[in-house]
Formats: sequence, structure tokens, C-alpha cells
Amino acid sequence: MTDASVWYNKATTAQQGFNLASDFLRSSEAKSKFPVAIDFSFMNGEGPQIIGKGKGFEITLSFYEQQVAIDINLKLMLRPLKGKIIDTLTDEIKRVC
Repeated sequence: MTDASVWYNKATTAQQGFNLASDFLRSSEAKSKFPVAIDFSFMNGEGPQIIGKGKGFEITLSFYEQQVAIDINLKLMLRPLKGKIIDTLTDEIKRVC
């Protein structure tokens, strides 16, 4: 089940959305936006995805032709923060993609 979906503002394809998000997440700006260490894996291909793993969570960004789907898996102690995490991610994706 998808936790959130964000329509592209700049991208016109899944590949373009993936490229914009990948460039941002590899930048030093992204590192300052997130208060925890996140190890990102970039899977470029049919149905591109970005998977971010950190202590107690995993985030998957799946890129489709017109939108990005966000799936979040949180350990029990982080679940109360789920809404805030989703809001932060959707704001950044809207700005970048």
C-alpha cells in the first residue's frame, strides 16, 4: 500500500522524475535537509526506484509516468512521526520533481 503520491511539477516522465530526485538526493543540500543518516540505493531501469535506509526505517520512492509513490516502513518507536516524515518528503519531492 502506498503511503503517499506526489504529482510531478517539473518532470514529464518517470525517468526524468527519477533523474531529478537522484541528483537532489546525491547533493550536499539533501544531506542538510534530513536530520538522520540515510543510505540511498538508486535503481534505474524499468520502473525506477530509490530506496533509502536508515536506523529504524526504510523509504521507497517508486517513479511512474506522472507521479512518485512513497512507501515508508518504520519501526514501532518511529511510527508516531510518520505524518511529519511524509509531509517533509512530499514537500521536497514537489519542489525538486
